Amino acid sequence: MLRLRVFKSEDMERVLQLANAYAAFDGITSEADLVITKYFPNGFWVAEEDDQVVEYAYGYFKDVPAAALKR
Repeated sequence: MLRLRVFKSEDMERVLQLANAYAAFDGITSEADLVITKYFPNGFWVAEEDDQVVEYAYGYFKDVPAAALKR
């Protein structure tokens, strides 16, 4: 059964594996590419099946804090 939940830092390795296998557009995705998740933690969700992350989704509001835009 698929279960949705908010991303946790320990999901990073698996999310990067998925991103690089299925969603990389301009090169390899790294932790630095996902730093924005620290500013919008409730906008990053994962889907688990059999206790393994199998999908992820991320979204945020257009009004991004200045600190996030400077990165």
